[in-house]
Amino acid sequence: MLARSDGYWWPALADRADSTLGVEVDQFALPALAADSVVDDRPGLFAAAAHRFAVVLGVAAPAEGWSVPDLAGDGFAQVLAVHMAALAVVDAAGRGDVLPGGPDAVLSYLLGRGQAYWPWA
Repeated sequence: MLARSDGYWWPALADRADSTLGVEVDQFALPALAADSVVDDRPGLFAAAAHRFAVVLGVAAPAEGWSVPDLAGDGFAQVLAVHMAALAVVDAAGRGDVLPGGPDAVLSYLLGRGQAYWPWA
C-alpha cells in the first residue's frame, strides 16, 4: 500500500494487519525522483501510465500522442504525482475537458472528479 502520508490512520491499520491478519508492515518515505538519475524518466513514466489508464478507461489515445505536461520541478518529483498527471490527462481527454497542466491543476482536477462520487456532494 502506498500513501502520501502516514497520518492518524496508519497505526490502527498497521496494528490490525499485524495482529489480526498476520501481515508484517513497515513504513518508509519514498525518495524523490533524482533529476540527474537514470531512474528519473518522468516522460517515460507518464507515457506508460497514460497508456494503461487509457486502456482501463476505454479512452482512445490521440493520433499525436498524449499531451505531456511540463513534468520538471519538485511538484512532479514523486512517481505518484507523475501517475496522477497521466490519469488527469487521460480522463480529461476522454471527457473533452481542458487538460490540467501543473501539479496544482492536476490535483484540483482529480479532486473535483472524485468529489462527484462523494455521497454528500
